[in-house]
Amino acid sequence: MRQDGRWEEVKPGRFQLAGHRTNALVAAIDSARHSGGTWVESWAFNLIVMDTNRMQVLFSRQVNNMQLPTSRTDATFAVLGYGELTREQ
Repeated sequence: MRQDGRWEEVKPGRFQLAGHRTNALVAAIDSARHSGGTWVESWAFNLIVMDTNRMQVLFSRQVNNMQLPTSRTDATFAVLGYGELTREQ
């Protein structure tokens, strides 16, 4: 994650990797307490190698602020992204 002009690791030590042939899954799931209660959060990167210079990536993140009323818009949320990464020569 880029913050204040510097790159920072997201969820240090939490990510696990599983791979098979051309595909890989990099995922993390954890929870923590904050002023609003407890949240549970999942991140997943699904990767497909297309060739030696290109990769497809599907990203998802879901958060559950489990002690907030479900009627609140910030009780749960999700983010999705998809794209192709190309190696710079």
